[in-house]
Amino acid sequence: MSSAVATAIELPEVESNNFLNLLIVDDDRAVREACREVARLLGFNSLVADSADHAERLL
Repeated sequence: MSSAVATAIELPEVESNNFLNLLIVDDDRAVREACREVARLLGFNSLVADSADHAERLL
């Protein structure tokens, strides 16, 4: 991912009263989105990343 693309990433708003946070990392978009939906249904705030580098930038 180029630095120009990386700087355009917007972080989703996380509920401040919910401390169940999850970072989902997978290179397959369908897997990321399925995991995100399951996490949402279980009450987690989640961020998704398509690589370890992307995940590290989110932290």
